[in-house]
Amino acid sequence: MQELGGDAIFIDSILHCKILWITHFSAQAITLLPMKFSQLVIGDRFIYQDTEYTKSGPLQAVAKSTGIEKMIMRAANVQLPQTHSAENDQRSEETEGVLEALLATYHNACMENLTGTDNNQKRIQMEALFNKIQQEFKNVFKKNSEL
Repeated sequence: MQELGGDAIFIDSILHCKILWITHFSAQAITLLPMKFSQLVIGDRFIYQDTEYTKSGPLQAVAKSTGIEKMIMRAANVQLPQTHSAENDQRSEETEGVLEALLATYHNACMENLTGTDNNQKRIQMEALFNKIQQEFKNVFKKNSEL
């Protein structure tokens, strides 16, 4: 990374932040993030004020325990219930595959732009960074599958 100097540290930091951001949206991790009621689609289950609901309209939801419909503000913070199922496992595997394919495509495009002998050192550095990112993805998906 010395050849690229400060740029390499900056690029490494950006990529690390993007990896952290992307991993929050894997099938298991997304259930832990709060979201707004307006982001849900009708039929989605969610937790609001320690009660589980199902969204029944643009501003309405039905409580699971009582069946009573309640008005909920569009901007209300809600959470998706934490569930672990075969469907989540399948979605996580699909997400992992898509992210790996996107990363490989991006890496190949970068490497194609680093042609010529004067870029040999940069190609080596990019390959090392690519391997590091791939390993981070594998670690993150391994942790998420253990949730």
